[in-house]
Amino acid sequence: MKKLITLFALPLLFLLSSMSGCEKDDDEDITPEEAKLHVEFTNSTSSAYTISVMQLRPHGNAGEADSPAIGDWGANILPTGTTIAPGETHIMDLPIPNLYWDEYRLGVINTNGQTIMLHEQEGWTNETGPPITHWGGDNRRCDVTVVYNESRNLIVISGWGDWAY
Repeated sequence: MKKLITLFALPLLFLLSSMSGCEKDDDEDITPEEAKLHVEFTNSTSSAYTISVMQLRPHGNAGEADSPAIGDWGANILPTGTTIAPGETHIMDLPIPNLYWDEYRLGVINTNGQTIMLHEQEGWTNETGPPITHWGGDNRRCDVTVVYNESRNLIVISGWGDWAY
């Protein structure tokens, strides 16, 4: 009988002791300092448009490129009156938690001086915007190129980059 109890007790004891080091990983435990991502955002010299609006929408784990949005689009993160002309860089701290990513969408000043949100153009397809990821460090360099696409008759993002430094 002792052998039978020992046979069942040892695996149970091993299982319980191996679970003692497990911790719950909650996003709610992230402090504001940990959520700060320092971003140097550049509108490429190849861009044809000045950026006047930038909105973010949070996504999940940065290692999952296809992770669905986990929040709604926010308001313009550029301070009132701030624009980013081709070749210019805007520096900002964003509340993106470590190991997460946000998608962004843009509004640009068109040739008539009006702000056009790219996603509101007639014929725009529901495309996922470029990412800003918080991994590999707390500092990012991001760039974007915004041009007019004649075949689509739309202002589009033709290229983007996102690097830790």
